[in-house]
Amino acid sequence: GRGGRDPRDRAPSTNGMSEREAYETLDLDRTADRETIRSRYRERAKRLHPDGENGNEDAFKELNRAYEVLTD
Repeated sequence: GRGGRDPRDRAPSTNGMSEREAYETLDLDRTADRETIRSRYRERAKRLHPDGENGNEDAFKELNRAYEVLTD
């Protein structure tokens, strides 16, 4: 099956995250431009980086996947 994905989404990328999920991960609207996406990514990456005080490796990896989906 399709795992409940919205058929209007683009086909999932190789990392298994849809474009819609990527926007949700970055907490962005689909109308966000490339600069907004980059800015949000950098802001969150700083906060979530595993070497940081409150780092979260899993969340950081998910953030990177989302960024790759939206900037590929």
